[in-house]
Amino acid sequence: MQEKKIKFTDVLFVGLAFFASYFGAGNLIFPPMLGLQSGSNWLSGMIGMLASGVGLPILAIIVLGMCGSVQKISDHVNKKFYTVMIGAIMILCCCVSIPRTAAVGIEMGLQGIWPGAPYLVFVILYFVIAFLFAKDRGTALDKVGKILTPIMTIILFILVVKGAVSPIGTPGTASVDNAFVNSFLGGYSTGDVLVSFLAAGVFFDSIKRKGYEGEAFRKAHVRACLDKTTENSRSRVQSGRSFHSAARRRETAPRSGCPL
Repeated sequence: MQEKKIKFTDVLFVGLAFFASYFGAGNLIFPPMLGLQSGSNWLSGMIGMLASGVGLPILAIIVLGMCGSVQKISDHVNKKFYTVMIGAIMILCCCVSIPRTAAVGIEMGLQGIWPGAPYLVFVILYFVIAFLFAKDRGTALDKVGKILTPIMTIILFILVVKGAVSPIGTPGTASVDNAFVNSFLGGYSTGDVLVSFLAAGVFFDSIKRKGYEGEAFRKAHVRACLDKTTENSRSRVQSGRSFHSAARRRETAPRSGCPL
């Protein structure tokens, strides 16, 4: 059977969907906070966050793709470990990550522009829209990659240009002893590594639905990861501009090759 040729558009849209799926509330709120703490050491702080907030999640997805599934890795610990781990991650997401996305979007976004916006109404509207995008597992990533990602990229670009053209101050003294370590730990707090374990199956199903199997699947998934890494690193560097801008406030305020 002839191996399917990898299409650039397939890799692009899956990679963009990866990027949008990972880029959540934590990716917006942590860079400015860590930049503020890093002060004049913002560059080493940004590198630390890129390492844990981009590098580790992508490494996790690549390893999971090589092994075929999360369960094939977790079985090395215990046959029931998969159920316990995924259950714990889902509880954490339901109690922390999901509410945080709504809170950041409405409180920092909408109410920042429209202070009188009714909170409960827009929380309900937010989750209705999220459900409409996510209800069909087979097309969820395509919808995210083709619709949400371009909108989000444009908004991020506007924020970055605004921060670069009219900065609010100059970097001050760092408030932490080691900006790299502090930002590395802060980048891990975005929860993106957990997203890799929780959403890996959806990512892989999306690739397989496009007709990629075997070696073609592995190549397509790695290329999509690299595409996602490029976009996410760019957005983090863009957030890093917000990272830099925040620092300025201190002056003003199935695989035999599985490695396991």
